[in-house]
Amino acid sequence: MKFNTDKFLIDLKVRLNRVASESCRSMVESEECGKLFSAFEAEFMSKYGSGIDEATGLDAMKIIVAISNDIDQIAPHISWLFEDKECSNIIERVYNNSFLAWNQKL
Repeated sequence: MKFNTDKFLIDLKVRLNRVASESCRSMVESEECGKLFSAFEAEFMSKYGSGIDEATGLDAMKIIVAISNDIDQIAPHISWLFEDKECSNIIERVYNNSFLAWNQKL
């Protein structure tokens, strides 16, 4: 199995868009979902590029941990995504679903 950066980012964007539209608590949370996605995208693209042969699962986990450590600076109103066990499963599920078989296409 290989980690696929594109699959991770596509799935993350879909799930964060869903969180933004379902939360409807404030416009700030909706905007911060976009900031959180941008933070992930910037880290992956600047360090590893896109596709299946760039970042490894360990690389992705390091990015997830780094962003979760900086969440109060990136998107403080949605820090609950990393604190709430049910919500943190969003990031975990996206990560777990981002692995493809060696010959599998996105």
